[in-house]
Amino acid sequence: MQSSTTTNIPIWVLTLERTPERQRFIEQQLNDLQLSYRIIYGVDGSNLSEAQESKYSPAAAKKTVGRPLVAGEIGCALSHAMIFEMIAEQSEEMVMVLEDDALVGEMFARFLDSVERLPRDWDLINLSTGAEQIGFGEPIFDIYRMCRFGDHAFGNRAILIRKSAAERLLELVYPVRWYADGLTGQPELSGLGTFGIDPPVVGHGYHDSDIWKDGHNLSGVPKLWALKAMLKLGVKDTVRTLMRRVHGLRIR
Repeated sequence: MQSSTTTNIPIWVLTLERTPERQRFIEQQLNDLQLSYRIIYGVDGSNLSEAQESKYSPAAAKKTVGRPLVAGEIGCALSHAMIFEMIAEQSEEMVMVLEDDALVGEMFARFLDSVERLPRDWDLINLSTGAEQIGFGEPIFDIYRMCRFGDHAFGNRAILIRKSAAERLLELVYPVRWYADGLTGQPELSGLGTFGIDPPVVGHGYHDSDIWKDGHNLSGVPKLWALKAMLKLGVKDTVRTLMRRVHGLRIR
């Protein structure tokens, strides 16, 4: 398909085979923007194989995040680890990775066209996170400029990542003991130069998270803790929705 941008940055979309509606959601947006992309099917936490489970360490997870990971978190972490492996094995200098609930529009395409204007010391650009954003420098395009984060930049919904950064993350990711954004969102662990774009150029499509849907399969997590986590996730999404309504951003 002919791209509307002048960049050749590969766009990879991470989704699950069992969620075709989510795949259609992101495909429609990218097709509307005339952007080329590649669908990558990730690891389904609800159906982990023994080989996949062997890459996860409950004991290490308790040390790093204070608890075992739920099955959905394991699958998500393994999916992003797989993406890092794929990036490390290919020849492209960088890859734009989108999750299937990303909300993208013309400013996303404009960002891709402006990547050459980014400072040279970046390793990972997080385009969609709830972290405090501290803008700096001149605009890269229109009103959009680089930013640092005032706290941990959790969320892997839309990350532009260099091959060298993927190789670094591969040195740290196994055994799986962090949630998927535990490493990408905490540069003090990886030493990566992590930045964002202010204002954000990628939003949240507001699909329900698959991570907490399999409440019967909690990988050893007490059900009371899991319930609290689901409630916390709901509050977090509610706050994000209200913030976007206040700022007049598009809501689905």
